[in-house]
Amino acid sequence: MIPGLYISPNDGARLRDMLLDGQTVEATMVLTGYEGLGTSYNVYGILPGQTGEIIVVLSHHDGWATNEASGMAVVMGLAKYYTQIPLSQRVRTLMFLGTASHFGKRPGLLDMCERLADVRDDVVAAISVEMISKQFKIIDGKFVDTGMVAPRAWFISGPQHSGNEYLLEYSIEAITKYDLTRTSVQPAIGGVFGIAPGEGGLFAAIGIPVVHLISQNAPQFTNEDKPNTVMVDALKPTVAGLGLVIDNIDDIPAEWLID
Repeated sequence: MIPGLYISPNDGARLRDMLLDGQTVEATMVLTGYEGLGTSYNVYGILPGQTGEIIVVLSHHDGWATNEASGMAVVMGLAKYYTQIPLSQRVRTLMFLGTASHFGKRPGLLDMCERLADVRDDVVAAISVEMISKQFKIIDGKFVDTGMVAPRAWFISGPQHSGNEYLLEYSIEAITKYDLTRTSVQPAIGGVFGIAPGEGGLFAAIGIPVVHLISQNAPQFTNEDKPNTVMVDALKPTVAGLGLVIDNIDDIPAEWLID
């Protein structure tokens, strides 16, 4: 295993210049810490539908502001919306899920994936969302807000290197209708990443149909990931777009979403 670490943009630029200049660069990395047992919590709520088939709506609840209070804000927004929809208008049961321990070995997420894999036939799809972020550029060593939403990847499951035709249709409809700009649709399995990064990728890997929206923010994994890094104006359109996807898959045959 090759160890790695995050360094600041300024240190990275200085290191790059030294390497380009042909200098031999040596570094010593000292890691201090400890490993032990702790307690983390998956938090979920169930909104019963007319059937026991489940659509999971999820993000992770640990971290900072954009990563990942923003994703949980979308999940909570969807939960608030669907609790106002009468049971007569909702076919499938909805599980709203916040997984734990994303920034570590992810025992909370892995445990939930195992539990859902055991009832795989009842899980119709997973809708995952992470990081509704502003885009920042590094200018003179500082993070500068561009005023735009950070580029987003919208992953869908389906055949390797491709996507399910229905999930693709519903995704394009949502992106277009709610003007989710700077969004690229990509396969959850195969493609550039192999398996989509983030929570949704693991759900796709165990065979659950997935729509997984994820972005990235420049200062993530640091205490600079503060509320001002969230693209607040994009929260409601994201809720609306993913809600449209959920509405579209609520009453279609489950087998339509499998490859």
